[in-house]
Amino acid sequence: MAKEIGCEGDAVLHDRFSKILNV
Repeated sequence: MAKEIGCEGDAVLHDRFSKILNV
């Protein structure tokens, strides 16, 4: 995906994805 963002960005993306999938 977007690994250039960094660990923090990845964590944020994962959190958003988790919320989206938790619909």
